[in-house]
Amino acid sequence: MNDLFSERYNYVKKTIQYETLDRRTRNHLWDVVKRHFLTVAEKWYNQEEADTAAEAEAGYKQAFLFYADIYIDYFGASEESIPSVPTDVKSALKGIILELEWYRCFDVIEALIRLSPTLFRMEKSRLPRLTKFTEAINSVFIEERCSYTLMGGLIIPNTNDVEVTAIATALSDTTTIEMVNAHLVQAIRHYASRDNPDLRNALKESISALESLLTIIASLPTGTMKDALKLIKDKKILDLHPALYESMNKLYAWAGDESGIRHKLKQNAELTDIDDAKFIIVTCCNAVTFLIAKVKKAGIDLQLQSGS
Repeated sequence: MNDLFSERYNYVKKTIQYETLDRRTRNHLWDVVKRHFLTVAEKWYNQEEADTAAEAEAGYKQAFLFYADIYIDYFGASEESIPSVPTDVKSALKGIILELEWYRCFDVIEALIRLSPTLFRMEKSRLPRLTKFTEAINSVFIEERCSYTLMGGLIIPNTNDVEVTAIATALSDTTTIEMVNAHLVQAIRHYASRDNPDLRNALKESISALESLLTIIASLPTGTMKDALKLIKDKKILDLHPALYESMNKLYAWAGDESGIRHKLKQNAELTDIDDAKFIIVTCCNAVTFLIAKVKKAGIDLQLQSGS
């Protein structure tokens, strides 16, 4: 509901939210958490909407384990303290999101994503659910002008819209390409630490994501990015300009060899190295998105290529 009359004519001024969350934003975030996680868990726990007794029992067990994980892993409680009817976890999480410090609200969102394999055990069900949850959270951030983005299971500050879009698009495009997606997620985790980012491993995982995608496209179970690029070029698997093959090979060499950025990061983590690492991450994400678009145009099924 941004850009209503009162905002357009400056009767109400809504500022960017950074290291703070207003009541309206908290309410919307709670609604998303409740709809995508807690309402589902509650229905399964109460054995509702199941077609068979076996499905009802399976849903109940998954919901109970999910509640138990929240008590043990998030709240730090002992197994003995888990109540026989643990659904009051809903009110506890609501209190955190609506009343406690803004960063505790973000903790809840990240914790639920990490615990999602317990509630959504079927991989085919979990990934689409998490994608929709991520989209809903980011819609709230955009609507309420929060300077944050949820990607790869982590909430990170927005530093540059172009960079954030590149990373988020690559993550979205690789949701069904497990190996590539896993490398991208790890790259973000290494890079996202506010005080002590692991730049060397962030760079390594970014390059590994691109390398994994290329080896999948080339149907090359073992081999390097250079090997995959040569095979894709020689067999004309994709319609790419020769300069693109050369640029990706040079990117790989610059990032990986002993005179390149990885060696530099190992010796000293200076401000320029942070810029270098960010460039590599964003470039790899853009390359992943570009290659997937080319793959789709060529009619190649990457899930079949990767053996998924």
